[in-house]
Amino acid sequence: MSFDVFLMRFHDGDDGGGNAAVRVALAPHLVRVGSGDIWHLRTGDSQADVYGLDQPSGFMANHIGDAIWDLLVEAARVGRFVILPMSGPACVVDPDHVEDLPPDAREAAVVVQNGAQLLAAIEELGRH
Repeated sequence: MSFDVFLMRFHDGDDGGGNAAVRVALAPHLVRVGSGDIWHLRTGDSQADVYGLDQPSGFMANHIGDAIWDLLVEAARVGRFVILPMSGPACVVDPDHVEDLPPDAREAAVVVQNGAQLLAAIEELGRH
């Protein structure tokens, strides 16, 4: 599936070096493409394109293969990020992060613990 998924931090404007922690956690699966801020995230037969890992407070992934969804949830956990699918609900791995969201995003927020739950939340949006 090809979705654009953004991972961003919402907490008092603090970036806290989230992407640095994510790069360390995902290092076995990351391959930099050229000299820019484009990466391939790979595991098994799955991969995704990742943009913005050199920025401090979030990144985007697209062309996401099946096994990558779990890695995105892990990245959100490590970086304390909210997962924002294009036109989808805000997805959090920690229920406490719902309060950090902008008020209009809180009610529809979904708590996810793994890649299957994240993908189900995104696909549910497509059914409505």
